[in-house]
Amino acid sequence: MLIPARLKQNDEIRIITPSRTLDCVGGLAANQIAQEKLTQMGFKVTFGDHLRDDFRWH
Repeated sequence: MLIPARLKQNDEIRIITPSRTLDCVGGLAANQIAQEKLTQMGFKVTFGDHLRDDFRWH
């Protein structure tokens, strides 16, 4: 079994996209607490370019 190294301070956590759109999980404002907590823990939080895209199946 391959076990990755633990995250450490100053590591980047990149939020790519939920399975649909960020609005499905309350939007960016509703998830601000998570970003703040991760930042307080010493991580750099970044967001993907398509975070607000809606990839619904038609």
